[in-house]
Amino acid sequence: MSSKNSALSSLHDAFLQILPKIEAHARAAFRSIRCPHDREDGVAEVIAHAWEQFTNLTQPGAISPEQLALCAIANSSENPFTCARCSE
Repeated sequence: MSSKNSALSSLHDAFLQILPKIEAHARAAFRSIRCPHDREDGVAEVIAHAWEQFTNLTQPGAISPEQLALCAIANSSENPFTCARCSE
């Protein structure tokens, strides 16, 4: 395994350690969304934003999972979700 793959693997492992906290914050932030599809889309988007931000950090431990989640939620909240299945 190359050093780049090893670095990515260790970064991924570190993210998986904090993922439950990020997901819990996302679920709490989107609990008022009635459509379960939109709610799950919101949680998935927060996780994607958090991963993107996490990979851009020079020191992954420098920011708490809560701060990472809040930034990701703010980015996700800019795009309202609309479920075609529930709005028919």
